Amino acid sequence: MDLTSWLKTGKIKKRFPSGPGLPDPNEEKSEVEANSVLAANDAVDAILLKTPTKRKKGEYSAYDDETRVKIARYAVDNGVARAARKFSGHLEHKVAESTVRSMRDIYIKQKKEGVWSVGCPNHWKRHGNSCYLFIQDVPEDFIEAGSFCERRNSKLVEIETADENNFLRVQILGTHPQEGYWIGLSDIVFEGDWVWTSSQNSASFTDWSPTSPDNAGNHQDCAMFWVPDHFHWNDHFCTVKAGYICEMEYEGFGMLAKLYHQT
Repeated sequence: MDLTSWLKTGKIKKRFPSGPGLPDPNEEKSEVEANSVLAANDAVDAILLKTPTKRKKGEYSAYDDETRVKIARYAVDNGVARAARKFSGHLEHKVAESTVRSMRDIYIKQKKEGVWSVGCPNHWKRHGNSCYLFIQDVPEDFIEAGSFCERRNSKLVEIETADENNFLRVQILGTHPQEGYWIGLSDIVFEGDWVWTSSQNSASFTDWSPTSPDNAGNHQDCAMFWVPDHFHWNDHFCTVKAGYICEMEYEGFGMLAKLYHQT
């Protein structure tokens, strides 16, 4: 059973603090149930605690946007093989022709689709170095909301400062989503350890409502801007359907547009 299925059944278990004087949460569980709990924890770890793959020299993901555009433009004008040779010497490591071909094809495709425009995509709002998309009309649970953002090359919002938090609250005050708006914060792996699910950083800034987080029912493991408390943060059941906020970096759009318009 995958993680989403576990969440929907409400049976997913987390790791709780243990030690002298603390109860063992698995003390009275059967062996079958205990094994199921371990399987669920492993599924959660695979998503929330995954180790980023090390980028290898020569692979597409190893290059920043500016370098990709330069290589792609050269390949369009001079051919893939010549571009691979030129930039292998310039970057002092081998740049594979397959990598150059991917850069060229993506460059041509994006150019045709008109993504080379300054600013955030349509319907996204900019603040600082991020673009934000606010969804309230099609509520989703925490996992599906995160998947929606990922399909748009973004993530559930990670709030790092009071300034960012205030900007987001101003945008959503006066709206009427179901329950609230999911943010990318969860303590589903270890009770009380609130982690941003995309970066896997612990939350250094928080804006909890006065009674939160309270982990009501022992399963309120995901955070949202909460309607009843004027959009301060609240912990809630991850299976609840709510609005959500996606975030992507702003810098790439302006930089890519600038590079394109230099042609």
